[in-house]
Amino acid sequence: MDVPDFAVDWASFPSDDELISLSQVMDIPTQQLVDMPCVTRDNKGRFSSPVKQADLENIQKCSVPIKTRNNNKWALNLWKDWVDNRNSKPETYFEKGKLIPTDINTLNDEELQFWLQRFIVEIRRKDATNYPPNTLVQIVSGLQRYIKNDCNRNNVHILRDDEKFSTFRKILDSEMKRLTSLGFGTKVKSCEPVLPEEEKVMWDKGVFSMNTAGGLSNAIFFYNGKAFAFRGMEQHKCVEAEQFEILTDQKNKRKFIRFTPRIQKNSQGGLKRKKCDNYTN
Repeated sequence: MDVPDFAVDWASFPSDDELISLSQVMDIPTQQLVDMPCVTRDNKGRFSSPVKQADLENIQKCSVPIKTRNNNKWALNLWKDWVDNRNSKPETYFEKGKLIPTDINTLNDEELQFWLQRFIVEIRRKDATNYPPNTLVQIVSGLQRYIKNDCNRNNVHILRDDEKFSTFRKILDSEMKRLTSLGFGTKVKSCEPVLPEEEKVMWDKGVFSMNTAGGLSNAIFFYNGKAFAFRGMEQHKCVEAEQFEILTDQKNKRKFIRFTPRIQKNSQGGLKRKKCDNYTN
């Protein structure tokens, strides 16, 4: 739709020294109005309000589990701490003729492989002890997710069969074997199972109870893990009453609880969990 140009006849305006009346104010020429179709928004309609780009980015960010986001942040902070320490040493400048950038995304593939080799061998815990071998893989995975997902460099495959990073993978493999031979990461953390006798003791001592708020909370926490395989605190925090149903088994007339899980650690419910072969043929 063409909008007429806005033109004002400045000669028709009163001077600053003249007093003007309300009628004169109403006669001041203004831009011609343009008829536009009247659009009303039905808040109760079929579709939602238009989303903004920031909303879409937030939806994408929230699809990543909190634990994964925290791991990415931790790996990135570890990289920055290492860079600060490495740049304080004179040999760093002479290796490549410049200091290491704090933002790992500014490195090209060749520079990324060069510095990652040194990073993965030199990093230590805050108490100066070595990281376990599997932790090294988690650190590199966190950095790769940052580069690929946050920085949109989808061609970076540090841990996969990418020839550009083959030397780094050999260094990582050798370092993991060295640490394993020294005993790092050989002890697997695990929780001892709760025996039926121990479970009975907790009921007898009131740790589990149907009569106190604390005892009831403890019992719910324990049996959600035992019966429904809750694996982490996030599942306990986010579970809703609608996920539980009290039903009756028609065969033996016994009541039972059916639990419908939603997001789990290994099942996020996204597109990758779907088999799309039949839809793409």
